[in-house]
Amino acid sequence: MHDPMVVAHEIRYPWRKYSRSEIEERAKARGVMTDHPSLDFERNYRDSFVTIWHNDPETDGTDDSCGWFMRARHGDPVLLEQVRKDFAFEWAHGWFSESGFPNYSVMATAIMMFQRAAHTMFGHDWRKTRDFMQSHIYEILTFAENATDSLHSGITQRYGASKPDERIAEMAQCIFSWILRARRPWYKHPKWHIWHWSIQVPALQHFKRWAFSRCCKCKRGFSWGYSPRTDQWNADGPRWFRSESSVYHSDCSNAGISVDQKEYSGAVERIG
Repeated sequence: MHDPMVVAHEIRYPWRKYSRSEIEERAKARGVMTDHPSLDFERNYRDSFVTIWHNDPETDGTDDSCGWFMRARHGDPVLLEQVRKDFAFEWAHGWFSESGFPNYSVMATAIMMFQRAAHTMFGHDWRKTRDFMQSHIYEILTFAENATDSLHSGITQRYGASKPDERIAEMAQCIFSWILRARRPWYKHPKWHIWHWSIQVPALQHFKRWAFSRCCKCKRGFSWGYSPRTDQWNADGPRWFRSESSVYHSDCSNAGISVDQKEYSGAVERIG
């Protein structure tokens, strides 16, 4: 399980967070020009004024029951099974040799897999299949072979041979879910599930933490925008007219060192 909350929308401030002088300082520290791609984040980043979160209801026991990132389980299981059967037939009659290695290039094998799956998912309509393949051919070829996340290792058995049935099922699920995501209309994406929204205003949270929260160890407040540490996974966040529970300054979060010891150590360092 992971956090069922994901950012659906953001309303950002119109001004940029980093000034020109700050960008120049960072460029100088990195030894690059101010227009270098490594500074794209600093040049364009703007803080969020309002953040809208999608809270997945976890109705199926997972953190993505709404299908934010659609997987095979979000589609029709009967259709998925038909795709798997089609793959099993093609696997033994042309796609792969008896030893499990592809008879064609990785890209050609990927294209044939996608076309076969799409043809089944579109009710054997060749026009829709052809239109889909033409619209997504670049993404399909990129997914077939790239340096980080591709079909290459599965098609070529890069990490060793696996059972044919398991390999066929995994490939069918992978391509089936890819096509599900590509076909989904924009308005059906879970980020438009307004009944699952929660709204966050960072500036208001900064105010509540600055005004009311206190460190559980030293009992002092937090500066504006400070991110305290906590020993709880499900913290309650900044609250009105009372402090958060289990929040600490970074220097106070180490339970093995007392505040007096830290103040003494800091004084010694300053004197030294």
